[in-house]
Amino acid sequence: MKLWSPVLHLSRHIPSRRDYQSKHCVFDVIILLLTLITAVSSDIPVFQTVLGQRAELFCNVSVPSVDDSVSLVLWYKSGISAPIFSVDSRNGPIESSEHFTSEFLGKRGHFYPGTRTQPSVLTINPVEKVDDGEYRCRTDFRYGRTFNRVVSLNVIVPPEDVTIVDEFNRPVQRYTSPHNEGSKLILGCIAKGGKPPPSVTWWRNSVLIDNSFRKTHDLQVRNDYVFQQLRREDLMTRLTCQASNNNITSPRIAHVIIDINLKPTEVFITSKHHHVSANRRFGIECQTTGSRPAAHITWWLGNLKIETAMEAITDGGNRTVSNLIYSPSTEDNGKYLSCRAENQHLPEETLEDGITLNVFYAPKVSVTLRRGQEAKQIQTGDDVHLQCQYKSNPEVLKIKWQFQSDTLKTNIRTGIFVRNQSLIMKNVTKEQSGTYRCFAENREGRGYSEGLEIVVKYAPVCKKGQKIAYAVTVNELVEVSCEVESDPDDVIFIWTINNTMGSRELLTFTTSGLKSFARYIPREENDFGFLACQAQNQIGAQVDPCIFTLIPVGPPSPPYNCSISNSTNSTLLVECSPGVDGGLQQIFHVEVFLLPRRQLQANLSNFNHPLFLLSTLPSEAHLLLSIYSSNNNGRSAMVTLTAHTVASLSTKPRGVYSTRLRPLLGILLGIVGTFVLMSTIFVLIFRRKRAGKQQNKAKEYDQRRNEKCVSAALSEGVISSDPDLISLKNSSPISTFLHLQKRSNDNVRIPFEHADRYLLRPTSGGQYELSLNHFNVNDSYEYLHPHASYQESKEWAKLSLDHRPEDNLELNYVVNARWEQADNDIQTQYERLGSSKSSCKVLQGQIYPVRDYRRYTPV
Repeated sequence: MKLWSPVLHLSRHIPSRRDYQSKHCVFDVIILLLTLITAVSSDIPVFQTVLGQRAELFCNVSVPSVDDSVSLVLWYKSGISAPIFSVDSRNGPIESSEHFTSEFLGKRGHFYPGTRTQPSVLTINPVEKVDDGEYRCRTDFRYGRTFNRVVSLNVIVPPEDVTIVDEFNRPVQRYTSPHNEGSKLILGCIAKGGKPPPSVTWWRNSVLIDNSFRKTHDLQVRNDYVFQQLRREDLMTRLTCQASNNNITSPRIAHVIIDINLKPTEVFITSKHHHVSANRRFGIECQTTGSRPAAHITWWLGNLKIETAMEAITDGGNRTVSNLIYSPSTEDNGKYLSCRAENQHLPEETLEDGITLNVFYAPKVSVTLRRGQEAKQIQTGDDVHLQCQYKSNPEVLKIKWQFQSDTLKTNIRTGIFVRNQSLIMKNVTKEQSGTYRCFAENREGRGYSEGLEIVVKYAPVCKKGQKIAYAVTVNELVEVSCEVESDPDDVIFIWTINNTMGSRELLTFTTSGLKSFARYIPREENDFGFLACQAQNQIGAQVDPCIFTLIPVGPPSPPYNCSISNSTNSTLLVECSPGVDGGLQQIFHVEVFLLPRRQLQANLSNFNHPLFLLSTLPSEAHLLLSIYSSNNNGRSAMVTLTAHTVASLSTKPRGVYSTRLRPLLGILLGIVGTFVLMSTIFVLIFRRKRAGKQQNKAKEYDQRRNEKCVSAALSEGVISSDPDLISLKNSSPISTFLHLQKRSNDNVRIPFEHADRYLLRPTSGGQYELSLNHFNVNDSYEYLHPHASYQESKEWAKLSLDHRPEDNLELNYVVNARWEQADNDIQTQYERLGSSKSSCKVLQGQIYPVRDYRRYTPV
């Protein structure tokens, strides 16, 4: 039996007989060449085709002899008894024979008789699943025997559907659910249907990554692809699953895109601060990138979360920016201020950046006693050591001690030693009881400590202001009060009487707290003397007892230290010191007599003090003053003084005083005063004119000398290149620009808005325009700026001084300032003009008169 190569031809139309017979027509028309599978057995050829495609079954209809011909061709399919296709050529050649198809094939079947070189073909188009099986071609010849040929048709059925599922077998539509970076991802691809079972493969960007498929119990084919650890580069990766069981049709495919939650890649604080000030707000910014979805930034101060930040998301969600406005406290110094970037889906993948706060603040100060000492248990004679404890950032620049608001300094005589943080007081007294505090200063300000109350316990002392003298008569009972100051105040009193008879203890007294009252009666003159009161507490006995003098009652002693002042033509002021009052209230008297006749002019008394204003006295008079005091027991001796009143302007004889002269005297004084004032103004005007002439002569001399210097410089071809100096012209006044630092009372550097001319004057002299021949860098001057407004700023001021006294400028504002020497100021450079000739000084082509010039240039 001769076997033809079984070939399946695919086409969308049925070619004509002429086309079929044309050379190589079959191979040129085929759209797709079906894979030829050799027969399972050596007798039955097997043909394969795809469902819905075209199948060609070959049959040999060549005649066995030349005189024979084909009479009938019949096609049978296994399982069907009747022919499925018939060709009847009994009445003519096979090319013009009649074709008959069954209901099984219908219009899908067609027969091509073939040629000598080509076998006959039965085509089935399109192929259905039922077409799979064996076919038999029966050929009847007119004379020869019947020929049968059996072929097998294998119909390939592509897979019906491909589905991508997750690890929970849930279908995935286009995107996977977001998985965290670093996590495991399992994707399954399931192919349903297909004969034979399809191959299921995974592809990534047209690259095969997995072909390990398997059949499932429900006759499906599955391939699971596993990402053991998702990486950042896997984001938005497109995976393709293909299911195919032939190479004729396109495979079934499904796509999926990987979605990943990404952790932040970086976080950083963009605004670093070397230091911040306590209780002053400052801004700080933090940025993070790389997170998907956008990261959230939180701020932390140590373990305390700060909730006041503002957050913004930029760059399509890739960047998060957070700004925090914070006012640190003193306690925040040294704490770690951090920002944390966190993806809410990856809470364990937090990134952090931060700064250690360097908080500047005024010193926090406290005062403590040396260990072992208590503020309320100090006794007189103890040494007290106080320590000024402070907490400061930056470092303290100055520490001062205060006692009752007064600044303390080292005083060896009083035993006070101030040594920075320590205050040492040697052998303290009760006067040193009080409030002690210290203060410390740094760049941020001054901090005061709370006051530490020091109580120095001491033995009793007499209270000041007590009555210390008692006037008493013989056999008169006197009660003497004694009061002391003591800490503690639990005291015991002892009284003694001291007189010409000796000293003895007095027992007749009572005590009430810090007061004691002694009762005593002097029986005779020798009993007078003084009482001594002495108290004692647990600290010790009173060192100096309180002394109370008993004075026998009698007339007062005379006033003393009398003096006369404010003598005019009619008044005198007399003042004395009072004498002993004799134990009783005294009154002071003065009697005024006109000498030589001792005529009484005045008699005055004063109950408080020996002070007398004598008025309406005759002018140019010689007076006698008698001064004395008196009490109920008599009067003192007299103190006599002589005095004179000055002469008046009256034309009447001496001793005659008339009130009619008073208006005339005022007029005369006014005339004299006016004359003196006009004379003074005339002298001042004359001196000013004379000084102006001298100044003009000096300027003419300077101008002539400058012209000589300019001519000398021009002849030498000197050209200026210094922008700080003004080139001289023939008609230009000589001027220079001095850069100076002006300080106000608040030590704030102050500039002026306009470059107008300024007037200056020494703080110790009169006002004049400052020219270079008057200028002294070591003197202190005042600005008198005529036009520019005044504002505060920390900058340099520029002052132009020139020789133009003819300008009469009105002064609007005056502030204190000082010219500072450059060699004492590190912010300036000091230059002295060089000398080229004996008559001129030259610096870079500028000619100046021979004087001591200086230029101050800010650095």
